[in-house]
Parts: sequence; structure tokens; C-alpha cells
Amino acid sequence: MTDSEIKELAELFKEAEANIKLAELEDNQGFSLPAVNEFRYALKHLTVYLENKKADEFIECKAHIKRAICDALEMRILVGLERVKRFDSRYWFVSISPIIPNWISLRKDLENAKKLLASNDENIGRALLLTKSLEQVNIVLETIEAARSELNKSLFKRLFSFIGSAIAFLAACLTIYKLI
Repeated sequence: MTDSEIKELAELFKEAEANIKLAELEDNQGFSLPAVNEFRYALKHLTVYLENKKADEFIECKAHIKRAICDALEMRILVGLERVKRFDSRYWFVSISPIIPNWISLRKDLENAKKLLASNDENIGRALLLTKSLEQVNIVLETIEAARSELNKSLFKRLFSFIGSAIAFLAACLTIYKLI
């Protein structure tokens, strides 16, 4: 194993480990099993490579590390999409576009992230595509978090308006009932 191969492998391991750790922190449920499995497979191939000096084992090792990186990035995107889903269910009653003017554009970014996750594309640049997609999802999360106080105000206004309308309707029904 050459020094450049060792350095390349070390850099890949560091990137995978960092992404797996971030996925753990974002998921709050422990490790990302697919990424950990890929790491395990990588170590198996590395062990065989070190014992037998088979070049194809080193190539397989790198491929599994790259897959671990992608798995960790995918996990982080999924966690972000789940947070947006919870946001949607909480604020379904509120018109979001007046508070977040670029909401339609942000929704398109989320749809693109979903499409990327749904694709089984194993191309060389997948980790880069996933990283860019994760950045877009994080922008959406930061935006909705920044708008939350205004959205809450709008939510409560609509809720109180609805309650007021319901009380007025019930009062009108009671009045009509008394007149009959």
C-alpha cells in the first residue's frame, strides 16, 4: 500500500466518519445503520487487501467508504425532510408565502432532494449532489425556523378568527332557535 493510497483512504474514512456522526446527532436515535454497515464492509475489504495485497479489495474498500458517505448524507436529508413534514402539519392552516416570500422556490428544492433520494444513481458525483441537496434542505430548515414566530402569530390570528366565527355562528343558531 503506497503512501498516497493510505492518505486517500484516511481522508475517505475521516469524511465518512464525520458524516455518520452528524447523521447520528441529527437523527437523535443513534447511528445510521446503512452507513455503519458500509463501514464494516470497507474494513473487511481493507483487511483482505492488507493480508493478500489484492488490488481489487482496495478498490472495493474505497467504494464502500464512498457509499457510507452517501448513506450518511441521505440520512441527514431524510431527517431534514421529516422536520419539514412536521412543520407542514403544524402550519397547514397558515398561508406561508406572505411570511416566506420564496416559499415556492424552497419547496422546489425539497422536491429535488426527494427526487435525488429516490434515484438509484451510483455515479461518481453522488456525494457532491447529496451535499448540495443537504445544503438546500438546511437553508429551508433555517428559513422556517427564522419565520416561526411570525407564522405562530398568523396561526393564532386564524385560530382566534375561526373560534370567533364559530361562536358567532352558534349564537346566530341559538337566536334563530329561540325565535322559532
